[in-house]
Amino acid sequence: MRRAFTTFLQEQKLEPLQFQEGRIPCYTGWSPCHRRLSGGDVYLVGDAAGHVKVTTVGGVVNGLMGAAGVADTIVTGSYSPILKALRQELDLHLLIRKVLHGWSRQDYARLLKLLNDRARVSLGRYHRDEVAKLLFLVVLNQPALLLMALRSLLTGSSFPPSRLTDSRSKVSPNE
Repeated sequence: MRRAFTTFLQEQKLEPLQFQEGRIPCYTGWSPCHRRLSGGDVYLVGDAAGHVKVTTVGGVVNGLMGAAGVADTIVTGSYSPILKALRQELDLHLLIRKVLHGWSRQDYARLLKLLNDRARVSLGRYHRDEVAKLLFLVVLNQPALLLMALRSLLTGSSFPPSRLTDSRSKVSPNE
């Protein structure tokens, strides 16, 4: 990836100020945002807490939502409903990733064929940070998608994968 990016920069005659890289701690399950260490309170949100959507590898909105939830928790003295909503959103993205993980190219082709006009309109109405509303409307407009997802959950492989490569023909989330 680095080599391809460097080639792109050279072709565009661009000079980067610096490179920053690191592992992205994607969400695999909820971890408490608050811990007490050495007599002090420690709060983790965003990337530090693994609040990165596994469907989009997006974490900015989640990080801000987590920060608002922690601030609300500190101010009110009780667990914030904002953190509950964040957990539900991240859990739903994890479920989607589990469904998609075992899909073949044929499964993706079938998904595209199943998207009728009303389902497509729903996809354009909501963004990736409103996935619960989006999925509800898409499935309401095309119930066959729910059956496809259930079949995948019942017969598909697990996520995260135990190995980076797989002998089966899969489409990576970056393709």
